[in-house]
Amino acid sequence: MAEKKINFAELSVDELRVRYKSFKEELFNLRFQYATGKLENTAKLKTVRKNIARVMTFMHQAELKETPVEEGYLPPRRRSKRNRRALNARAAQAQKK
Repeated sequence: MAEKKINFAELSVDELRVRYKSFKEELFNLRFQYATGKLENTAKLKTVRKNIARVMTFMHQAELKETPVEEGYLPPRRRSKRNRRALNARAAQAQKK
């Protein structure tokens, strides 16, 4: 029986959180079945892991849409390494004081 494809882009953040929790529970159960040797379709593990990643991606995208962006702000991954190093050094010195 083929599973119906889920369009995560159409779901709200609350629905995504519910899906995330249900996928995590399903993954736990599948891992338990795999460990006890009762899991027949091991490909289901991969599918559930990928669905968790998809849900997390859409949750993160929704979170980025909701947060206001300040002028000149770049997320940490988009900053140059030199800039990150300087910011980390300043933060470390501020903590020492």
